[in-house]
Amino acid sequence: MKPIITGIQAETLTPFAYHSLMVQGGTATLPELVSDQTLMFGLAASLGMMRNTVCLPEKGYRRDLEAMPWRASVLTADAPRLLPPVARRLNLEEEGGMPQRLYAVTSSGNLKTYFFTQEVPPGWCFRGVVRF
Repeated sequence: MKPIITGIQAETLTPFAYHSLMVQGGTATLPELVSDQTLMFGLAASLGMMRNTVCLPEKGYRRDLEAMPWRASVLTADAPRLLPPVARRLNLEEEGGMPQRLYAVTSSGNLKTYFFTQEVPPGWCFRGVVRF
């Protein structure tokens, strides 16, 4: 059976941020792409193929990807941009207390109490291909 390759266009419905690019005081998103694995798992979830459980599944990305009947390219955007930085706050103290080991790392990295993110805006179009 010959594979079917279909061009796709995806539009962001809400702002989103990946913690993919370290910047001073937080993280920024790489606005020019959506990864192939993000797209594949997003399609699987949208089509009801993901297991609904409160337990975390055993890690097996290779197993999960092999079970999907498609492959995808990275989605890219023309002239990408980011929204202005947004201050975020982790509510570690209010959500059940903060264990000492967690408290020790809140002053560095992505576990700072306050940090900034930059998101891709809604209405942004990404293009790529899916092979069935």
